[in-house]
Amino acid sequence: MFVCPNESMKLKGGGLRTWGKNAMEASKVAEYARALYEAHGNKAETEAAQKAKQHEGAGETKEAATWRAIRGAIREIRGAHQG
Repeated sequence: MFVCPNESMKLKGGGLRTWGKNAMEASKVAEYARALYEAHGNKAETEAAQKAKQHEGAGETKEAATWRAIRGAIREIRGAHQG
């Protein structure tokens, strides 16, 4: 199960990472997107979109922006795997 990247999360390989309250760096977005895609395949983009929508609805703009960035990174990963 994946949680908001601004909380603790477990990555493939069992590593535990904690990210602060600030928006993620591009490298962290890519790392998280890759882990989410590896775990959920093509459903990962939909999951990221749902998380973005949930955070937007709660007025959490930074978290929503992070999830939109993750979704974009997943879209790029999917494109690379389709080509």
